[in-house]
Amino acid sequence: MERFSKLLFFVCLIIMLSIMLTIFPVIAQEKEDCDDAEFPPKMKSKETWEQILNVPGIVLAFPFWLLEQSISPALDLILEKKLVAKVKDFLRTDDGLRGVYPTYKSQIGGGAKFFQKDLLNQGSKLDLIATIGLRWRQYYQIHLKRVKLSQNLTSAFSVDYSNFTDEPFFEIGNNTAVDDKSNYAHKQAAAEITIGVDLPIKSYLTTNVGIDYNRIRDGRNKTLPSIKDRPSLEMELIPGLTDDVRIFRLQAMLEHDSRNRLGNPSAGWLATIKGGYFSELGENKFGFWQAYMDITRYFHLFRNRTFLIRGAAQITEAFDNRQIPFYYMSELGEHESIRGYSRGRFRDEDMVLGSLEYRYPILNRSTSVDFSLFVDTGKVYKDLVNEFDTSDYHFGYGGGFRFYNPEGTFLQLLVGFSEDGYRFYFVLN
Repeated sequence: MERFSKLLFFVCLIIMLSIMLTIFPVIAQEKEDCDDAEFPPKMKSKETWEQILNVPGIVLAFPFWLLEQSISPALDLILEKKLVAKVKDFLRTDDGLRGVYPTYKSQIGGGAKFFQKDLLNQGSKLDLIATIGLRWRQYYQIHLKRVKLSQNLTSAFSVDYSNFTDEPFFEIGNNTAVDDKSNYAHKQAAAEITIGVDLPIKSYLTTNVGIDYNRIRDGRNKTLPSIKDRPSLEMELIPGLTDDVRIFRLQAMLEHDSRNRLGNPSAGWLATIKGGYFSELGENKFGFWQAYMDITRYFHLFRNRTFLIRGAAQITEAFDNRQIPFYYMSELGEHESIRGYSRGRFRDEDMVLGSLEYRYPILNRSTSVDFSLFVDTGKVYKDLVNEFDTSDYHFGYGGGFRFYNPEGTFLQLLVGFSEDGYRFYFVLN
């Protein structure tokens, strides 16, 4: 009965999203048409009531104005010398179809990404990624995508290998203590084949089949105890800790992207609905299904300010007499969720996440910069449907810089604060 109620709950969420995506695409398209043009500056009004209403906005914008005045000379010098363009020309071919550029993310480390566009057909792309981080963290990927099978049907293929040698672990549950932190090493090799079809209203439906091979070993961060050396942990209560697990997965995903532009969207929706079946190969110990939904709405404000609202939820349910490996459970932490917490800070079967973000443009050129303020909140649950409440939510807040061009965001410098302290985030490409 609990499983049925969870499934019914998520189906209702999907139906609600489908209705939203059906109603709003026309509005999003209208926003797209008007946002392609440069928004004129807000006209000053001589009306007393409008001047009074503008005071809070002026007060909030004043620190950003000071920040802009302080860094604009340096940014102008970079643009004057065309340093960004020179580096781009050095790393890419003249036609822009092939190139290499640096990449960095805290979980995978730093390295390089090679790309080749239009390899098999126009629109297809080959990505090769290799990164190395502290304590010999490694990540490698071969990803061939958007290979056209017919007019609307495409395919993709990927092979990944990762060796994350110091993943944090804080036990399972929503109220774990920061002092209980330990670490583990997670090796995973994965292969996946995807078939996708383009749908109306800027949507894309994919189905993929994949196999993951997982191994858990002692962590290499000597400043923390390894997860297997914690006498207070009962290993049998942490599924997947002592097993090498091979998982077969069958997943489907619906994506909707009506953002008016990639680099600096100021209107539209970005939504993902995903569901999957996971089962262990060769054994019958692990098996579960998982459903995930993530929706972001962008709003254009005065003078090219942008406000966005994000909501996400995930439900993971084990099959009868089977378990969920702890590294497939829902997580909160790191910059994709509650910024200010460590990666994997909270972990359980289900989760809910919400974010608010305000973006203020500092420099609008071919390479642009904005400053953002954000607030994140979320909670993990053993059973989201039957245990849902509004207490014990965790919060993070902060701000930072985002560097982008018409193709997308390529650099983020953020700081997040939480009850655990603060964390800096540096994400490149």
